[in-house]
Amino acid sequence: MKRIQYPPVYAGLYVLLLTAVSAVMTAQASDAAALAGTLFWALLYGAGFASGWRYNQDSSESRKNVTNVVAVLALLLFVGALFATGFDKAFLILAIGIQAARNFTLATRRDFYYSYVISLVLILYAASLSKEALFIVYIFVYVLAAVFTLMADHIDDTLARAQGGDREVLIRRMSLPVKGLGLAAAVTALSIFFYLLIPRPPSPHVQA
Repeated sequence: MKRIQYPPVYAGLYVLLLTAVSAVMTAQASDAAALAGTLFWALLYGAGFASGWRYNQDSSESRKNVTNVVAVLALLLFVGALFATGFDKAFLILAIGIQAARNFTLATRRDFYYSYVISLVLILYAASLSKEALFIVYIFVYVLAAVFTLMADHIDDTLARAQGGDREVLIRRMSLPVKGLGLAAAVTALSIFFYLLIPRPPSPHVQA
């Protein structure tokens, strides 16, 4: 499996996953607990992605050992939460914890796609629970992070397929995919504008 070669992929994936995790924390816990949980996972995910990039370079066995330790801790948290809070919350803890473990050795494009799917599952679950208007902020940040991350992934794929002189030219011309972020922000702002200002007809109450 091809390894990730473009560092911004890690940065985008970090923001993407942390946004989804924070949305889950906010939807499930009080403000103080949600903040504490978000800070904890932010630090662990940050350390994980930093290690993942280094593992990408050296394939160190010690980083695999860290992954195994974090995965075992995630399983223990899952078992404890299973009895304390029920299956739904326990499964979320397991998903977030296993992802944290995988981050320490995240190096291939397959790992990237798995992580992206996990973030999507988490944000959809949070959307099913959230009743606060604040969740719109999470959606906005998640969409921006997703656009950035997928564009960075496309650049990474282009680098992986390039060879010789073509690869050197691409590396010199490569830049962060910020243009896509501007486009995503403009589309999101326009959507909110139309949603707030255009009158909507009342529901027909068909009750089908």
